Amino acid sequence: MDQPGALRALSKEYVVKGSGETLEAALQAGFKAMRAAAFKEAGQPVVFMEPEDVVVLKAEVAKWTERFLFVFWPRERRKYTLELKIKVQMKIVDFSTVDMREVPPGPTL
Repeated sequence: MDQPGALRALSKEYVVKGSGETLEAALQAGFKAMRAAAFKEAGQPVVFMEPEDVVVLKAEVAKWTERFLFVFWPRERRKYTLELKIKVQMKIVDFSTVDMREVPPGPTL
């Protein structure tokens, strides 16, 4: 009995925001938001995800000086905020094409 494969390829585009104390942390937060949106939208198990293109729509940095007891040890702090458009190639397992048969439950302890 030969069944068709359940693996499906999808290409999606997401616009997400990410922020962090470094540029790398802001980018990582953006990709984390994209993964969460992709898993939620897919509704099926995602087995592979690869970014095809990343476009930076907006990049901002906020700088301020922080001091201990308002006068000692000044240090400059930064917060980066990115808005990204990420095009992603995903592969999902589409269980809607699989013929599920119902079996009686086994013995319970």
